[in-house]
Order: sequence, then C-alpha cells, then structure tokens
Amino acid sequence: MAALFGGIKDVDFDFSYDLRDRRDWKIATIREAEYLSDISALAVEPTNGLVAVGTKRGKIVVFGAPPTAIVLRVPRAAQVRFLRFSSLVYRLLCVDDKRTLHVWDLSQLGRPKIVASETLKEPICSITVSHSHSHAFIGLERGAILAYDILCLHRSPYIIPDLWKSHERDMLHSGLSMSPTPNSSDLMDIVIHPRDLNLLFIAYTGGVVLFNLTDRQALHHYKLIIPPGAPGALGYYDPEVMQTRQPALTSIAIHASGQLFATGHLDGSIALWAVDDEDHPLMVRTIDKLDINYPDGEELDTALSDVQHSSPEVIDSMRLEPIFKLSWCSFGSQALSDPYSSDTVLIILGGYSAAHVPGLTALRFPAFALISPSTAAVQEGVRPEVRKPLAKSFSSGDSYLYSTVGVVTDYLSIPKGSPLFGGDFDPVAILIVSEWPAGQRSIESKEFPPPSFGISQATVTPVPEASTGKETDDLLNAELSSTLKSLKLNGDPKDYTQSLPAALWTGLNAVCDGDIVRLENEEYERLQLGLQTSSSREYVNIGRAGIAWVDYGDHDQAQDLLFTKRQPHRLLVTHHRNLTVCFQDITAQLLLGSASSPLSTPFPAPLPHLTIELSLLCSEPCVSSARHPLILSQAEIQSAQLTSESCECVVVMNSGHVIVYSFDERQRNISDFVSKEDDIVRLSHIFADACTFQPMFMTECTWGRVTACELSNIGFLAIAYSTGTLIIVDMRHPKIILRDQGDVKVQKRISVALHLHNSEDARRIVSLKWFVCGFDEGMRFQISCLSVNSYYAIFKMQPRESASKNGTSRAASRDTFKEALQGNEISTYIRDRKEKDEYVHCFWVSAGEKGVKCHTNFVGSKVGKTEWRKDRKIESVEVVTRNGAQGLVAIMDTREVVVYSLPALEELHVFQLNKQPNSAICLDDTGDFVDWTFDLQTETVCGATLGTLFAIRRVYDEPVIDYTAGRRGVPSLPPRVPLAPVSYIGSWFNFKKSLSGDAVDTLLAGPNRPIPEDASTSSVVNSQWQSQMQSRAQALANQASRTGLDLYASLSTAVSERGDVLAGLDEHVRYLGDGGNKMVSEAKKLAAEQTGKRWFRF
Repeated sequence: MAALFGGIKDVDFDFSYDLRDRRDWKIATIREAEYLSDISALAVEPTNGLVAVGTKRGKIVVFGAPPTAIVLRVPRAAQVRFLRFSSLVYRLLCVDDKRTLHVWDLSQLGRPKIVASETLKEPICSITVSHSHSHAFIGLERGAILAYDILCLHRSPYIIPDLWKSHERDMLHSGLSMSPTPNSSDLMDIVIHPRDLNLLFIAYTGGVVLFNLTDRQALHHYKLIIPPGAPGALGYYDPEVMQTRQPALTSIAIHASGQLFATGHLDGSIALWAVDDEDHPLMVRTIDKLDINYPDGEELDTALSDVQHSSPEVIDSMRLEPIFKLSWCSFGSQALSDPYSSDTVLIILGGYSAAHVPGLTALRFPAFALISPSTAAVQEGVRPEVRKPLAKSFSSGDSYLYSTVGVVTDYLSIPKGSPLFGGDFDPVAILIVSEWPAGQRSIESKEFPPPSFGISQATVTPVPEASTGKETDDLLNAELSSTLKSLKLNGDPKDYTQSLPAALWTGLNAVCDGDIVRLENEEYERLQLGLQTSSSREYVNIGRAGIAWVDYGDHDQAQDLLFTKRQPHRLLVTHHRNLTVCFQDITAQLLLGSASSPLSTPFPAPLPHLTIELSLLCSEPCVSSARHPLILSQAEIQSAQLTSESCECVVVMNSGHVIVYSFDERQRNISDFVSKEDDIVRLSHIFADACTFQPMFMTECTWGRVTACELSNIGFLAIAYSTGTLIIVDMRHPKIILRDQGDVKVQKRISVALHLHNSEDARRIVSLKWFVCGFDEGMRFQISCLSVNSYYAIFKMQPRESASKNGTSRAASRDTFKEALQGNEISTYIRDRKEKDEYVHCFWVSAGEKGVKCHTNFVGSKVGKTEWRKDRKIESVEVVTRNGAQGLVAIMDTREVVVYSLPALEELHVFQLNKQPNSAICLDDTGDFVDWTFDLQTETVCGATLGTLFAIRRVYDEPVIDYTAGRRGVPSLPPRVPLAPVSYIGSWFNFKKSLSGDAVDTLLAGPNRPIPEDASTSSVVNSQWQSQMQSRAQALANQASRTGLDLYASLSTAVSERGDVLAGLDEHVRYLGDGGNKMVSEAKKLAAEQTGKRWFRF
C-alpha cells in the first residue's frame, strides 16, 4: 500500500505523464553475486596475494585486491577437486571430477582465459606445484606420477612409476616381507622438499618414499608399524592389540627444515619422522596420547581382563577419525636460517572421536634444544642426543581447538606474503570450511596462530627506577598497554569472518533475506564516518593482488559519468543466520574508476563497522533477566529495516522481540541500568563503540509473533502481532503510546477505524505504513494498517490545536520540504484551480491478490482500478519516482514487470525479467532492485542480482582487471640446514647441493622443450634477501664445518702415521726384493754353467 500526496482539486491530474514513453525505461543487470555454499577446493598464491575458491557446481572465484574478484567457470560445470597457483608463470590450475586439467592465464589483461585443457585416462588423486619452477606433478590413482609443463602447456616425458609397489616387490623377493598390503600403493600426496627441489616426498597408503629426481632413485622408505602389545590409536582395548598393525597413511606435512616430517594415518595416529631414520619414528602419538607405539605391560593386562570395556559398542565409540590433512607451520625470519630454534605449529584435520566437538586442532611444538655433537663412531639413524630433544618437543607444547558448528572438511592457511615451505610460512589467518547436515558448507576466517601459543608475543617495556611528571604517565601507559597485550594471549583467536568477501557468506554466515534502502546524502556521509576510524572489530584481507578500472572508450559513455555521479546513495541491508545484520554500499558511484584512478572497493562494498551482532546482546543481564528473555540458542532474525533519514535500524526476531538500534558518532560508556517500563527493556546503558549502531531498547514478546513492523524517520515505531495487537512506541522517550488489541470500542475512542471486523483473521495486520498527510483539511501524522482480508484502519496522531495548519500535504522528506519552499507545477496548478473543485489531500493506492485500487483521501471516490492478468500472482508493488514523475510498478510471479499510471492505474508498459526460480525481488522508490535467489533446502540466499529499471545514461560496465599490476618476483629457496651440528662425517659429505628451478625444468622437460616466444616467468630473486639468508645460515654451517674439519684433522693424522709405517714397510720389502733378485740371478748363472758342461760333455 502507498499514498500519493499532492493537495489538488482535479482528480484527473496525471502523475505519470513523463513515464509514458517506453524509451524512458531500460531494464538492465548491474551486478550478479553468488554465495558459494558448495565449496570443494581452496588455493592461495602468497607472493602477490591471490586466493581461489572452487565449488561443486563448476565455479571458481579468484579473490585479489577487493575490486578484482572474478568468477571463472569450469567447462561442463564439472566439480572442482583441486586448485593450485603456479607463481612462476602466474597461472591457475584446476582438476575437475572428469579427470580434466584446466589452466587459466592470470597474466592477461582482463578476464583470465583458459589456455589449456587436457583429459587423462586415469583418475587424478593429487597435484603439486612449486613457486620455483614451472612444472606440476600429477599423481594418478594407480601410483604413478606425471610431470606437466605449465609454461608449454603439455605433458613432459618424465614419469615416476609406482615406487611403493616396486619396494614391496623387492622386500618380498628378499624375504623380508611375507605379502604386500592391499591398496598400499594408492597415491595420497606429493610434497616437494622445502629446501631442495631435487627431492620429493611421495606419500602412498603404505608409507612414504623420499625420491631423488636426478638419480631417479628412491633414497628412503618410511613405514609405520605398531608392534604387538602397543596400545596404538585405539588403546589397549583394540581387538588387534596383540597383533602387528600397519595403519594406512592418509596425509603428510614437512617441517621447514626438510629434515623432519609428520604422517597422519587412518586410525587417527600421527607419526613424526626424521629423514635420516627410516626404521624408527621419533614419536607416534594421537592428539591426546603420546608414545602409542610402546607397550605397557600392566595396562595391557588390565585391558585384556576387562570384558565390559571390550564390547564392540564401546570400542566403536573409542575409534578416532582419520587424519585427513596436516600442515606444519613455521614463523619468523629465524625459521629460514635456523628452523630448529623457533616454535612451530602442526595443524591437524581429524583425529577425534565421532562424539567430540567438531573443529580443527593446532599443536604447538617448542623449539628443539639440540646439544653439541660427540665424536663417537658413525652409526645409522638419528643419534640419541638428537632424538631425545626432538621427542621432548613433540610431547610438550600447547594445543588449541578451533571449534566449528559443522564438521570441518578443509582448511587453508593464509601466509603473510611468502610462498616458502609449501605456503605454510608465517601464516596470519586460517580459512576453515565446515559442512552442515543439510550439505551446505560454511567458511570461517580466524586468527592464526592462536594468541595462547605466544608465538607473536610483544616484549614488555622495562620501567626505570625513578622518573617524574609526564615520563611517569607515559611509562605507566606503556606498562598498562603491555599488560593488556599479555592478557590477550589467553584469549581466543580473533574472528575475521566478517571481513571475508560477501561471496563467502555461507553456512552459519548465510544471508537469510535483505532489502535495498535509498539514503539521503547527509545520512550516507554519517554512516561512512567509521569505515576507516572504527576499531571495534578486526579485519584481514585474504587477497591483495591486481587493480581494476572501467574502460570509458566511448565518448557518449564518458558523458554519462556525470549522470551516474548524481545517482542517490543506496545500501543493501541483510540479516544472517549467525544473528548479525550486515550493511553493504551499492551506490552507483562505486562503479566509477579509470586506469589512472582504479577502483578502490568491491561492489557491493561491505561496511563491517556497521555490523549489528545480536549474539552479544543476548548475553546482557538486562536481556537475559527479562520476563520474556531473548535466548541465544533459540534466537532467529525475522527481518531488519533501516530508515532513510534518521539512521535507525529495527530488528525483528522470530520470537516476537523487537530491538531498535540508532547510529551514533560518539562512543557510549557503561552507565547505570534503567529499569524496564511497560514491556520495554531499555538498552541505552550498554557500552558501544563510536560510529556504530548502538542498542536503544527492546520490546518483549508479550503479544505473539510479529506480522508487520514499520519504523518512521521521526521517532515512531509501529508493531503488529499475530494476535491482532498493534502497538506504537515513541522512540525518543521509549514508551508505548498506543496499545490496540482489535476491540471496536477502544478503537472508537483512540482512532479512526474503517471496515474492521472482529474475526481473528481480519484483525491480523499484514502491512503497516507511516504517512504525513491530511485526513481532513488539516495535516496529520498517521499510521495506516492493512489486515489479511484487505480491511484497513487509519490511526492519526492528535497534536495540540496550535500546531495544526492547513495547506498542501506532501511526503515528509527533505525533497518535498525543498519543493514546498521553492514551489512547483503542482502547487501552481492547485493555486489556479483552488476555488473550482473539491480539495484532494492525497491518493490512496492499495494492492491485493486480485488487483489494485486508487482512492482519493483514503476513503474518497475511486479514481482507478485494475485487475492483474489471469494466472498471475503479485510478488512486489512499489510507487517509483523518476524525474518528478511517479508510476506504479508491479512484479508478477512470471517475472513480468507491469507499469501503471497514477492515479488512473492505466497499464503503460510490460517488461520481462530473466526467470529465476525460487526468487524474490525488493524494489526501491527509484527503480533499483535486488533479486534474491533462495536455496529451498537450507532456506537461505544462494544468489543475488542487482538491477535497475532505468539504465539510461548510467555506467555499470564490467571492470578491466589486471592481476599483474605490482607483481612481485618469487624468492629463492633458503639453503639446506642439517638436523643438528654434524656428528659424523658420512652425514656431512652426503649433504648435496639443491637444484635450481631452471635445472628442474630442464630435467623434467628434456632437451627439446618448445618454449613459447611470448612466455613470461617471474623468476626474480632478491639478491639482498638471498645473501641475508645465506649469512644467517653461515653460523650453523660453520659450526658443522668446524666439526667436520676436526674429524678430518684426526683422520689425517692417523693416515699420516699409517703412511710412515707403510713407508718403512715398503723400504723393507724393497730390500728383500733386491736380495731375492740377486739370489735368482746367481741361480740362473749356476744353472747355465751346469747345462753347458753337460752339452759339451766336459
């Protein structure tokens, strides 16, 4: 329902004269948005700051700098399984569920395009890339690994066969193994050594293989074996406790040194290994238990004798989830040169029982207290003095659970800016994906590492012995600030979810509904005040790469910029499942930007400082102790409404509670609670930050569920309930000034009631509207109520007699006030005809299921009537204003837009919108609209379309995106560092130099690599950074070198002494040789003489 205000005497006046030309109407889509409720893959490019999110429906959203988000579509809408960024060649790789590899080029100007697609004959189970070279390793389900050239866009000839199957075959032939384990050669993951590109950690179900690319040789094989009698992950009640167990491997993570790694297993256990020892893990543990591979005789006997706890039901409840994913994070520049001297964090997905609270676990491992080596003889594996501090570190430290509502399915750590160590170096946040029972997936962003780990702890400022005056105050403030920072270490991680892009508002953060609101200029500027200054919440940007601008190549389009800049300001108000109300800026001016002045915000632009969090309000004592408390576990937002002039917001709950917020530039301090009065709970004593929506009061749910609620710009609130009760609240001095329960006798006393029936259905109000208009010849502030059976009532305020004046009544806004001062054609028209016809205060337009009617003065003569077309249902009706002209716009369920004239209700135009199933349209009075698309299974919004009915002379083109702007070069790998100062010479001499990225590309691609002419890579190495890392590593290397030299000197001395002995022996042998030669010569001479005598018969 609506009202037109004119104060005219000719009812034939046409308000829609300037809207009759069809060319004045142009329906267009401004932007489309989709909420990713089916996330299936995540990827990050830390060097430049890109994050990609893939979905089950074949969509990939790439997030860079806020204005550069873009949607890529996978061919055939196939589900995205894996996503990877290649930093060196700046390309995005995707593997879908059709066994197809797709490659997008991110270095092109504009929308990234697919440059290659290749379908493999076998299922793909893993894909790994490196920031140092341009090849991807593709793991096949059968265990083999292919090399794909991302630069040349084809497969390379280098192939790694199934190494684990070959290993088991060799073990079987040698007699060390009886039979291979079923499915033990299934490939799980491929990880590149963090400091040596020549080495690969290849994880199979049966174990891990350390592979040398150059030699094409497996260096080590690691296999977890739980001996008989050891508890294992299930404990001593495991039915197979007396058998040898080999839990299947499910995940792997590498330490920043490359000398340690962790493997997750199917039974929920985690094995921590040293690269130098393939036979004995450093520790085998679960999240809660340690050393589960060592038996305890007493506990084993107790478990075997306890029949009750060995039942199948008890054992099933004790089973742990598999370790689905692992990440080993390191922090600080010290981790580059000496990775053993700083704390690390192991992220664990899985490992809890089914009854445990769902979430993601983080384990902190303290720095390793490694001791100096001894000069003992060489031995295999890791020396005891090295193994002991490592095992101690793995058994100590803290743990933290990032609890979630749904079951965690995936996560992604967001590094500060370095791609080193597989993207697990210096993470500042973590994205957690969880799944709800209905199948919808939610994503959250949290601070990482947890503050309780103390990894980023600030130093405490020392206080001098004596100081006076201002110095004392400064020192006390510094000490207080330091103390507060230390107290924060015991708190939970900061929640960055509110700063995520709107496309990631899913699951718990999903949008339930929303509305579009046009704001006056002053109110818009007020709401923008706290965008940069408010510190009430913490934010983090998951992307930062690229710039975006609009190409105004057309001269006529450039001229349209002036008209676009004059568009009114608009906000999008949405309420969410997590009891928040969010605000987004959809002002048309945000779409304007050039190459010299790029876009600075996304569209829509979030206003996180305005977010209203009702969950915080539920914990307030005044709310929880009310007669009808607002219970957090049962609370759900029904609707939210924002006024266009007074910057006030009303939130309606499904329980019947109504909470009013008011925007204030000043900070509100805690004050004394004022007792509630007449079903109103005052909230003005609650602390609130400046430039935010601050709670004012709450009405209790005394009269049932709210069926309609309307907030005026001048301080009055009307609420209708399912019981037929209507209350009106004076918000300036919160109190109920009208309480109407449908009693006809009471209505005659306090209001003017028209066509009211006493039945319950008739009394149920479905629509409320505030007007400032004339009911008789005087102006009145009135509220109009429409019931379910199209009966309506009008309640008018009774001002003082001296406050009432006669005159032309118009809508209460700044624009109509300006028109009243300046005059307009209507007032001139009225003045000329004032004495001729009957005075008309306003036109009343009411729409129902069958049609729409227009009356004069609410109850006057009918001046227009029309019925909807057959087989059409009305969805939305709005009086739209364009250049001073007004028309009625009706949107049908068939997506038809029908325009009617006012007040005659003559059909002018019919337009067709794109059909969207399960959608609803919200239209404002200027012709802009938002079309919500709902997911019926979850009852939340899955998409939104922003559009307009008047796209004439407006610029809304898609921006040009350049992800290469400010592109950074990739850093080189840090030098290799041994596990400890070298304690034996064999380990030092086996420490080989790593290959460069170019060398790896040459090795994998072969000599005949066809490099494209326009190929571009970013192999820029920061020489200063590299030299700095080399100098930091030199100290540890020198210590190892000195150890090796000492050993070499000892051996050289022994060899020298051995050489003296050998020289003497050589001399003695030579002397014996000379004597022997003389004896042989004499014997030969004697033999010749004897022979000659016999010959001549002497």
